[in-house]
Amino acid sequence: MELPSESPAQVRDQFDLADLVAYLRRDTRERPVVVLTIAPGEPSPYVSTARLAREADGRADIVTIPTDQLTRDFSGRLNDPQAGVFRGACRVYPPGTAWEDAPLTLPVRMARDASEIGALPRLVIEDLRRELARPARPPADGRGRADNRANQRPRTPTAPVSAPARPAGPVPGPARPAPPVEILTAADAAALASHLHNAVRNRPAVVVSRATGAAAAYADVAQLRRDLSGLADVFEICTPDASWAFSHGVPDMCQVYGGASRVYPVGTGWEIDPYESPLRFAHGMPDRDRVTRQLIADAMGMATRGSHTVQARQACASRVTGEVSGVVAGRALVKLDGQFPGTLWPELVEPGLPAERLFAKGMRVEGALDPDTRRIDVRGMRRPTDEAISRYRPGDTILVRVAEVAKGACTVEVFPGFLRTIAASEVADDGIDLRWMMSVGEVLPVWFGGHEDGDWLLSIRDAADVTDAVPAPSLLTGGPPWLVPADPDEAR
Repeated sequence: MELPSESPAQVRDQFDLADLVAYLRRDTRERPVVVLTIAPGEPSPYVSTARLAREADGRADIVTIPTDQLTRDFSGRLNDPQAGVFRGACRVYPPGTAWEDAPLTLPVRMARDASEIGALPRLVIEDLRRELARPARPPADGRGRADNRANQRPRTPTAPVSAPARPAGPVPGPARPAPPVEILTAADAAALASHLHNAVRNRPAVVVSRATGAAAAYADVAQLRRDLSGLADVFEICTPDASWAFSHGVPDMCQVYGGASRVYPVGTGWEIDPYESPLRFAHGMPDRDRVTRQLIADAMGMATRGSHTVQARQACASRVTGEVSGVVAGRALVKLDGQFPGTLWPELVEPGLPAERLFAKGMRVEGALDPDTRRIDVRGMRRPTDEAISRYRPGDTILVRVAEVAKGACTVEVFPGFLRTIAASEVADDGIDLRWMMSVGEVLPVWFGGHEDGDWLLSIRDAADVTDAVPAPSLLTGGPPWLVPADPDEAR
């Protein structure tokens, strides 16, 4: 994606996202940028890009971020997640870079209900007009853009695609007393809420509640503390009084009570987007293993995004090489020369992907071994996206995973983080509601027709049988295909 652009642009993947963030951070940028997002289940933004383009008349950039995951990654690349935008909302970013240091001065035009959606076009156009009416910024030293570029204050560099940018470490700030790990009183709950609201908190926080009358939490708190040692803090709300007090200390839709649990990522973006911190339900001890695994996956995914958390663990880690001896209970076991075995956790590589799709028996691995947990971090073995998908040829039937589904289009993942949108006309007859035909997470065969103007030509209706699809690439060097066709027996 090239910016500035005279026509509306759409973020297609992590590469485009990196370009957008770099452009927004460009100190010499003189044009406002309107960033639109698409609400889940909707085919397009609530504000017409054509109408905005007419309003801008070539003096502003119009960019759409189409999927929920990309909007989360957009927020994750910014120094403060509150500078992001998500779930159908829109924002106009002014020229310069001051907006990133003071994101709350930048209006977010939300789309939470019908009244907000109805007002959205008017508000966004008013914001755009206001920015276009501002006088042009003079060069810093009067000598023009080229000399002014040399005087830019340094910005946090944009990270590679596999590691979205975050501040390198927590910003120094006033120390706050740490809350107890067992939340028993209203005062404990207030301390926990204050801890979560701390913008310089440097580790994800797992908060587990107990159901009314239950003697213990449904999630396995001891296992959470053991498995997440050094990566996340684990708190248990043990009493009804503490649960009520905690609910009053965090925003609506961010509470935890009644046996449910959630992981709060670093920063404060979850306060304005509760979906950054998914609520995990459990209804009894039969759900114990499931909810515990969900929380571990959530916490590890967030620790991976908050890179300083993982770097802190790597400081005491040693480099090792070994061979995968097998995959058991969602973990890969690794034989290490002259040492006790190590383990590989899929959550630390690609949250949501099972171990069988990342590791295979006999696979050689290299990474950083945490001496306390025996966990090996092999994210350095991750293949670059362009290399992994480069062997696909026009005419191939390839495998993709459904990322989002709307009535008139679906978004699919060709490779983790590499998303493409397929219109309903390339799936079935016009008028078919795609939400009845596929679901998020489903693996589908897709015909690949090559590239046109930098975009991928994809069609589901023209795909060959799934058994004729070329194997999907591996996510890690030497690993198994990251996708395989669904097992027909499991589907039944």
